[in-house]
Amino acid sequence: MAENQNSSTERYEDGISVADIVGFLRAQLWRIVGLLVAGAVAGALVSFTHPREWEASSVLEIGQIDNGLVNQPTTPVDPPFRAVQRVKVEPFTDQLLRKLSLPVATGENAESDLIRRSINAEVVPTTDLVRLTVRGFSPDKAKSTLKAAQDDLIAIHDVIFREAVARLNKRLADIDSDIATAKAKRDQIESTTSLGTRPGESTPPVNVLLGNMFDVSDRALLETLKKNRSDVTQQLSADRTFNTRPIAEIAVSQRPVAPKRSLYVIVGAMIGLLIGLLWAGRRHARR
Repeated sequence: MAENQNSSTERYEDGISVADIVGFLRAQLWRIVGLLVAGAVAGALVSFTHPREWEASSVLEIGQIDNGLVNQPTTPVDPPFRAVQRVKVEPFTDQLLRKLSLPVATGENAESDLIRRSINAEVVPTTDLVRLTVRGFSPDKAKSTLKAAQDDLIAIHDVIFREAVARLNKRLADIDSDIATAKAKRDQIESTTSLGTRPGESTPPVNVLLGNMFDVSDRALLETLKKNRSDVTQQLSADRTFNTRPIAEIAVSQRPVAPKRSLYVIVGAMIGLLIGLLWAGRRHARR
């Protein structure tokens, strides 16, 4: 009775015992292991059929315009999230491929397809920096492609940047014109007050009256204009108003980032193991 109880506890609900499993593994182990190894080797061989890919990356500082305001001192030439979207849209990639003299249509050229599926941009967390990445079939190809993409984004921002700088320069020119007008008025009044006065003589009352025409308010206006000119000049300085620019040299991965041979080997081994188990199970069932 005890022996029957022990044998029943060693069996699973479907009637298969531990001894059955051990016997199955002993009998079919070579098939299972053999197909597992064959699958791993096949995965490694398949990985060698795919060309190697290197990845280039760079980090750009988005340009800014100095507004001269207290609450909002600067404005980005292009908000970082918008710059990222510019890189991800198809027209940007199409323009890049034409610049590199590569076919634009999908499926016509392996290099074009690699660029189209690998080009990417993202905002560096907690910063206003944007990271660009793209892949190539060699380190030089990856680097030259990224350089072209980086230059295209900078060129797009340069149009926006020049418009903003033109507005500041226009304001500076208007201030210079107002300063010139104020100085001309002052010089004219000063020359009028000294007219007809001989050395040693006191200035006639009428000339004093003319001199007072350039009163305190006019002098204050001239000083204000000079200060405004200084402020705009500082706004145009290279450290406060600048276009988008890279903050470091383009970096290229030292080793290929694809294909990942270890992943191919693992997947191949898993497929081989599955086939081995199915094959061994079928043979064992026939017996």
